[in-house]
Amino acid sequence: MILINLNHMKKVQIFFLLAVIICISHTTLHAQRIFLTDSVKNADIKVFVTSDSTNADLKVCLVDSVKKVYKDGTWFMVNQVQFSNLSVKIVTNPLESDLKIYYVSLPKKAGWVDTNKRFYYRRKK
Repeated sequence: MILINLNHMKKVQIFFLLAVIICISHTTLHAQRIFLTDSVKNADIKVFVTSDSTNADLKVCLVDSVKKVYKDGTWFMVNQVQFSNLSVKIVTNPLESDLKIYYVSLPKKAGWVDTNKRFYYRRKK
């Protein structure tokens, strides 16, 4: 009886350890450290900022710490390209953009509106 309980506890511990590892890797996968570039040539993606959420492909929330980045659309801005995982050029013409974004005030409101555009977003890890 005690042996079974110890084995069961080991399985539970392993399960929780795996869950923590998955959560950490999920956060790392979605860590959006964004560098704003002035050059279209140096950009991984061109974005147009829309004032209409229904026209957006992605709702974006800017956060003040990389630790607050936990899903697509939560962006932490960096000052140097080598610290980014996505270089973004903001364009003024929506027809020139790869992705249309809409700014939201809360991270929980950030995320994909049109998941068909996700492949643009995942170019650089």
